[in-house]
Amino acid sequence: MKFLPWLAPFLGAIGISLGAQLTVPMVPVPMSLQTLAVLLLGYLAGPRMALLGGLLYLAAVLAGLPVLADGKSSGGLGFFSEPSAGYVLAFAPAALLTAWLSTRGMGWSVAAGFLAHLLILVVGWAVLSLHIGAMDAWKHGVGPFLPGAVLKSLVAWGLAIGIGRIWQAAV
Repeated sequence: MKFLPWLAPFLGAIGISLGAQLTVPMVPVPMSLQTLAVLLLGYLAGPRMALLGGLLYLAAVLAGLPVLADGKSSGGLGFFSEPSAGYVLAFAPAALLTAWLSTRGMGWSVAAGFLAHLLILVVGWAVLSLHIGAMDAWKHGVGPFLPGAVLKSLVAWGLAIGIGRIWQAAV
């Protein structure tokens, strides 16, 4: 489903920003609902608009807007030195991957959320490893996020189906 094609990237970036405000404090990377918003963007917007929404969120981060977890900001190139930078950098490709896979049929649509979360966690782990080492990055930046990734993948897929049905009934 193509949900409001030109409005979708802006709504997606706003959704990711709002997801960042709902966190579970963890060190060095908090757990948030950002990835749920990334997946919803992918499921609802289509590949190009999903990618654009993820890039708009990254632009807001780089502009120094308070759109990171807990309203934090880290503008400019300094953002790339943040422990959480890898996760955020993976949002746009993950939204694109979700959108692209969800056009390939029901099985791929279900798998899209899991694969997008995997992409986010792998890129996040790689960057976090530069800060705290590979084993600690796994222990603090991947392992604790796996149950939530599974749950958020299923919830995003279900919400996307529900929103899609509501939208189709309304138009």
